[in-house]
Amino acid sequence: MKELKKVKKEAYANLKGYWCLHQVWSNILLVHFPVPKSIIRPLIPRCCQLDTFDNTVWISVVPLRIGVKGFAKIPFIRSIPEVNVRTYIKYG
Repeated sequence: MKELKKVKKEAYANLKGYWCLHQVWSNILLVHFPVPKSIIRPLIPRCCQLDTFDNTVWISVVPLRIGVKGFAKIPFIRSIPEVNVRTYIKYG
């Protein structure tokens, strides 16, 4: 555990100023779907390669709830629902 704390501390060592947002992800569901390369390729920049598993491209749909503190003071809002849709690529 000490090693993880050290890495976290080093990762944020160069940041200056105050934090304005604290975010916590909860109630997460990870759902993955195979998708033909021909559908995804036109949506990805040319400098990137599609990352595959067993020569298959995958799309992930991730519904979750984001708990937000400190960004905006909106009464009665403690968390925000979100749906994250992503695929996996390699740069270069």
